[in-house]
Amino acid sequence: MQIRTNMQKRTRLPLLMKNGAEVQTLEELKENFSAEAVWEYWNSGVLRTWLEARYYEDIIDELEKIESVGDVKGRLYDIFGVENPEMSVKKKEQQQQRQEKLNKLREAVDEENFDEYKRFVDKMAFTQEDLYDFLDDGQNEVYLCGEKFEIPLRAENVQYIGVNRPIVSIRVKKKMSLAEERGIKFENVSFGEGELKNQGILFLIGYEPSCFERLPLGLGVRTEREIRKIVCEYEQVDDEEADEILDEIKEVTGEEEIIPAIYEIVNEQDDDEYQEILKEHGEAIKAIYSKCFS
Repeated sequence: MQIRTNMQKRTRLPLLMKNGAEVQTLEELKENFSAEAVWEYWNSGVLRTWLEARYYEDIIDELEKIESVGDVKGRLYDIFGVENPEMSVKKKEQQQQRQEKLNKLREAVDEENFDEYKRFVDKMAFTQEDLYDFLDDGQNEVYLCGEKFEIPLRAENVQYIGVNRPIVSIRVKKKMSLAEERGIKFENVSFGEGELKNQGILFLIGYEPSCFERLPLGLGVRTEREIRKIVCEYEQVDDEEADEILDEIKEVTGEEEIIPAIYEIVNEQDDDEYQEILKEHGEAIKAIYSKCFS
């Protein structure tokens, strides 16, 4: 018995490319690709028929989105997955780096989350260095995809959005609301240990109490004398000059006590003012830090 069908068999004629090749398959089209010829075929309707006959509706959808004539050539290379010979070396490197980031993202999350976050990959930090680069560029929204990140307190008004719920740490020396006082906000991250789990307030994450806080009552003065002695020894100055240096260190950070100031300078060395004072008094600062925090 003969079965009748309403489906009409499609005619699959080849496309003649500029190099004389007749292409029947998508792979053959890519191998003999000419952006000018492809665009001409699209405008004439021939390419649509060629694609429809081979069930490439997804490519048709992408071609229909091309609006700006000035952008046509580059978009055609992207749509058909063909390397653009006119692309600069720098742009090729950027595309390669972006693809590497997409690969890392795919490894870190499931397919559903990959589809959700892939459009943000250009704002996504996978390493601590990536994070620093984004902050240097003044980016105020950073996506974090990795195991753990340390958040600089001095980078204000930044929102951090976790992709795979990474652990974040941030050094603070007093109880504070990061959102209200620094404009630092978090979404979908874990703070690990050290978080006061109420109202987003953080306290003493990654910060050890100063010598004054650890010592029994009455011994703070002795510790202060020992710190002055370190400055005298490393800077080759007397007590009065040592006090001036200690005041200078405190003034750079705005701290009232020397030990929190020392801690901040050593742990936030990327700050220009901190680098400058480390050049001047680095040996003494490091010796004090070693005594108080080792």
